[in-house]
Amino acid sequence: MSLFGELAQLVERLLCKQDVSGSSPLFSISKYLKECLSVMNEGSVIEGIFAMYCALIFIDPNDGGDFNKIRNAIDDMRLQTTVKNLATRTSSGRQAQAVKLNKVYPKDDEFSSLGTTVVTGRQVMTSGNNTKINPSTKYFENPGRNGSSYPDYTMVHLDVTLKEQEAGAAYGRRVAQAISEFREGNPRQEFRSLRRKIDVLIRQQGSNFFRKLVGAKEKFLKNNQTDVVLYKVIADGIGGETSGGAIKQDITIRVIANGRRIFDDEINFSLKSDATTIENQGLYRGIIEVYDVFKDFYGSQRQTADGLKSLIEDTYEGRVDGVKKKTVHKEAVAALWQLTTESIPSNGTPLDKTDYWYDTLSSAAFGTQFRGSISVVNVGATGFHELTQEYVRMLRTSGNGNGGPLRLQAKHFSRYQDDIRIMPEGENDAEKCIFKIRLKYERSARRLEDMKKIMIELGGKNSVIHEENFNTYLQSIR
Repeated sequence: MSLFGELAQLVERLLCKQDVSGSSPLFSISKYLKECLSVMNEGSVIEGIFAMYCALIFIDPNDGGDFNKIRNAIDDMRLQTTVKNLATRTSSGRQAQAVKLNKVYPKDDEFSSLGTTVVTGRQVMTSGNNTKINPSTKYFENPGRNGSSYPDYTMVHLDVTLKEQEAGAAYGRRVAQAISEFREGNPRQEFRSLRRKIDVLIRQQGSNFFRKLVGAKEKFLKNNQTDVVLYKVIADGIGGETSGGAIKQDITIRVIANGRRIFDDEINFSLKSDATTIENQGLYRGIIEVYDVFKDFYGSQRQTADGLKSLIEDTYEGRVDGVKKKTVHKEAVAALWQLTTESIPSNGTPLDKTDYWYDTLSSAAFGTQFRGSISVVNVGATGFHELTQEYVRMLRTSGNGNGGPLRLQAKHFSRYQDDIRIMPEGENDAEKCIFKIRLKYERSARRLEDMKKIMIELGGKNSVIHEENFNTYLQSIR
């Protein structure tokens, strides 16, 4: 069992014996937090909180209108999570663990504080409603909207799985004292950023993602018939890691209406927390793709570039004597990267690769294995951004303001030696790139041993890749 698991069990036992305000539990909680906070990943924490918020929107008859009640409900859900052993082991050989919450509402919680109405299937049947419904099951009763007099009967299944090592500091009874402080508005220093992010999240009633959630409710509430609907909210912080980048969604919402799963209504979200990275590529895969895209620009250096690529491939495939297979030849990667950036024309690459750049963006942001819709949601301590398929599609087809596509080209700026930036046509402000391809080093010294990966990151806060900047962008080019 890992150190985190041992501490969790220790504190849990103490909490069962003593009041939370006793000296022993508080000491243990502090010890646990000290260990967990050193490796806490707020991105992983936010995945669970986002899923809880989505479930609450489906539960709450007021669509999350009372921020304090929603925040308190999220805190209650956080306290209800448990730690479970996984079948896998960590790289150090220890038992892998997960933070889990698997609940069906209203069976497991009626959320009366939100003003819900809960009925049994038998009550519905005796009222004369002919809807096919399970008589022994509890349901939320939701009155029709937009003039519809037909109520719907709903359940919400919330299934959260997060890496315990990355998220454990923010979940479970073992951190009850910290959550109590959190709820009272006086969180300890380590949780203040998380508190701000939750406050940002629950105030996004004007966002695309919020409209999708409410739309999934109102599709049935406004259709002038009674429906029995199950909303399944799934947060899997572990499953997508072995997909090779094909699975980007951290949260999936499935809709089962009247016993039938509606694939077109699935809603997926890829969650970020104050982060712009949408894809982490390995050095090998990343540099080979860079070569394939820019090989026509090497000119007289093409033979050198070809030789570097062959050396990288031979080394990785184990065709070099004395070198273990899957070894990355970092000297050759660094040389090919430099050769590539030096070969990009000063005024940018031709615009005929626009479709390729949009394909790259869509694959990196949304992946390929999902049903329905998918969005990238970035919850920050001071702001909120989202990138939708619909917006990328609009840029690609009519984003130039004149009915044509917003065309893209690659540029290299000397002050950003490790970046290749994909820019809107004619744009020379590096900070306004659509996205960038970056060779990442662990430290600023840029030593070969610190070379880690090639990443794809979205443009900065003033980039037109953020939908809120689109009108400003159009004004700037007119």
